[in-house]
Amino acid sequence: MVRVAHGQWVPGAGYRKYESGESDRALDFAFALGVRPIANLEVAGSIGYGSETVRLTDYYGRRGSVSDATLRARYEIVQEPSLTYPDRTAWPAIGISVGARLPTGSVDRVQANGPSTGTVGSTATSQGLGTTELSAAVDVRKTWGKLQLAGIGEAAYRFADESLGRPRQLGPRLLARALVLGFVSEEITIGGFVDVGWEGPIGYDGKTVADTHSRISSVGASASLKLEGGFRSGLSLTYNPPLSFLGENATGTAGLLVFVGYAR
Repeated sequence: MVRVAHGQWVPGAGYRKYESGESDRALDFAFALGVRPIANLEVAGSIGYGSETVRLTDYYGRRGSVSDATLRARYEIVQEPSLTYPDRTAWPAIGISVGARLPTGSVDRVQANGPSTGTVGSTATSQGLGTTELSAAVDVRKTWGKLQLAGIGEAAYRFADESLGRPRQLGPRLLARALVLGFVSEEITIGGFVDVGWEGPIGYDGKTVADTHSRISSVGASASLKLEGGFRSGLSLTYNPPLSFLGENATGTAGLLVFVGYAR
C-alpha cells in the first residue's frame, strides 16, 4: 500500500494543508494467510513490513519496521438465502469477528503519541502499536441481484503498556463502515465505501493527556478480479477529504492498495 499525506487536523485549529517542502509518505507490504475449517468460519493472520518518511516544519523522521502481527476469526451466524430461491424470506447475512493485534512492530520513541500516515492513531504498518489490541466486530450484508449493501462496526481495547519507557494507556478504538458492492460479472466486483474512525485519548502515568483523541473520515472505491483457477487480485483507493469537520488530531492521506492472492 502506498500512502501520501496532504495535511493534518490540528487540535483546536482544524485542518492544515501541508506547506511546500512538507511531506509524509509511507509504503507498506503485507502478507496474509487464511483458512476456512468449516463452511461458516474464516480464520486469518497477517504480518508485513512498512517504511515511512515524514518531513514537517518542526519535525523530520524516517523509519522502517516489521509490522504488528494480526489474527482474526469471522463466523457467519446468519447466512443470506441463495438468490436462486427468490420465494424464501430475504433476511441479511450477519457475521461476527474477533481479532488480536500483537506488538511485534517497533514503536516510535521520538514522538509520544506515535502519529502515523493515513490512519487514526498509531496503526500504520511502519509504526507498531506497542501493546496488544483485542477487537470485536459485527457486519450485516444484504444482496439484491447484482448489488450488495453492507454495514460494519468494530470496537477495540488496548492494554496498558510501558513500550515508551513509562506507563501508558492507549484509548479504545471505534470504526464504522458503510459499503456498497456491484457484481459486474462472475469475475469482476466494484465497490465504494465510507469510513468513520475514532480513538480515545492517551493516558500517561495514570493521567489522561488532553487533545490526544483522534477522529477521521474516509471515502474510497475498489475493484477486484476473481478467476476460476483461484487467482485473485484487486485495488482500493482511499481518501481523507480535507474538511475541518471530518477529522481531529489525525493525518489526512490518499492511499492506493493493490493485492494479489490465490484461493482454493
